[in-house]
Amino acid sequence: MTDIVPAAAKPGEDPSLPPNDADAYACASFALNTAGVRLDGLQLRSGMQNRLVEALCEFVNQGAEVARLELWDIFLSTDTMHRLAETVELSGATEILRIGNVRATERAAMVAEICAILERASSLRSFYLRMELNSKEVGMLKTAVLRSRGVSWLGLEGNKIGPHGAKELAEIVAKNAELTRLDIWENPVGPAGARAIAAALAVNRSLTVLNMRGNRLCPAGTKAIAEALARNRTLENLKLADNEIDKEGVNALAVALGKNKTLTHLSLTRNRFSGEDLSELGGALAHHKSLESLSLNLDPLGEEGGKHIGQALLTNHVLKRLFLNTAKLGDAGAKYVAEGLARNEALGKIFLQDNGIGPEGAKAIANAVAENKSLELLSLNSNPILPAGAKDIAAALERNSTLRILELKNCDIAAEGAKTVAAALAKNAGLRALDLEKNTVENEGAVALAAALGVNRSLLILKLGYNNVGSAGAKALAEKIAGNYSMGLLDVVGNWIGEGEAALRKVIELRPAFRIAFEAN
Repeated sequence: MTDIVPAAAKPGEDPSLPPNDADAYACASFALNTAGVRLDGLQLRSGMQNRLVEALCEFVNQGAEVARLELWDIFLSTDTMHRLAETVELSGATEILRIGNVRATERAAMVAEICAILERASSLRSFYLRMELNSKEVGMLKTAVLRSRGVSWLGLEGNKIGPHGAKELAEIVAKNAELTRLDIWENPVGPAGARAIAAALAVNRSLTVLNMRGNRLCPAGTKAIAEALARNRTLENLKLADNEIDKEGVNALAVALGKNKTLTHLSLTRNRFSGEDLSELGGALAHHKSLESLSLNLDPLGEEGGKHIGQALLTNHVLKRLFLNTAKLGDAGAKYVAEGLARNEALGKIFLQDNGIGPEGAKAIANAVAENKSLELLSLNSNPILPAGAKDIAAALERNSTLRILELKNCDIAAEGAKTVAAALAKNAGLRALDLEKNTVENEGAVALAAALGVNRSLLILKLGYNNVGSAGAKALAEKIAGNYSMGLLDVVGNWIGEGEAALRKVIELRPAFRIAFEAN
């Protein structure tokens, strides 16, 4: 993506002013300096005005191609917007067009030109628009999309279209046979808008992804979507985060899952149901044949929720990714999840960040990891497992050969915990990435990990940012990594490593492909 932004203001200039014509043209010339060049992406944003867009049009007319064009926070005249529409239509190369908060001298004319692009640009496959549309404008877009010749991805996030706009979009879902993805999050369509979209979804035979996050569906709207899901035969990914879904709504979805055979991804992040409300959803999950990813992040599941999820994992043979971050599981809930994980043979990734899991819960999870043969990623970030919990996780690593990524960021394991993990690394041949950031492992822990890297030849990535590692720890790491040609990345951001930095940079000189992160991006 070539990103063109206003040049920094010269001394004495107002930094809020857009660049002058010469600066704008120079930017465009730099990006498209040869007729016939093809750019994968070009982004124009923040203060750019007419001259730059006109310059872009000139280069495209000379044969340059832009596959992806993004316009953000710019102001255009009606004439310039018209020229841009003609250019995109005639170029036959732009496949992705994203427009956000673009303003024009005449808004109605600008919306009309945008609709013209949608109707006539035969190359266009993905279209995104964010500019707070009113009902009339949504109706214009509806007509344009229905007349379009290939748009399969429509993104209208954050446009505040409300229930009336949702009814216009529902007509697109019902009639357009090419649309495969619709993103309409944060549009407060409410229950009425949800019912309209649900009615269309029930008869749609092309849509595979529907993102309705943050639309205030409430129980009534969720129930309507669930009923449509039960009848739909193409939808694969449904995102219903932030929709005020309670027990009634989640139970309706559970019934739908019992009938639906195509859904592979479901997000219910940050809603209003509790762990006690998951009985029916857990039952549906236990025997579902297609769902591969479930997100319950930021839902207050607690011990009872952990119990229902754990029971589902005992018999589920399809789920591959489970997101339970910030779900208030605690040790008790983690134990239930661990019971299911120990016997599950399908789950590949589980995210348990920020759940108040201590040494007791970590021990249960560690025992499950030792038995499990499918898990590839375990994330326990921001759980106070302490050195005792790290010791149990390390013991599991010695027995497990399938885990590839282990995340223990901000887990209070200290140097003592790092040393036990290091000892396991010396014996484990499966782990590829280890994140121990923010654990105060200090020099003692770093030296132990360095010694492990002298033996281990499977680890590719080690993250030790913000760990009070000093020069001695960095030098020990440099010494061992110099002879370890498996290691590809070491992160030591936020550590006062002093002379150790020079030692690590010498490793880079010897191995140019090896990367070290010294500073945060």
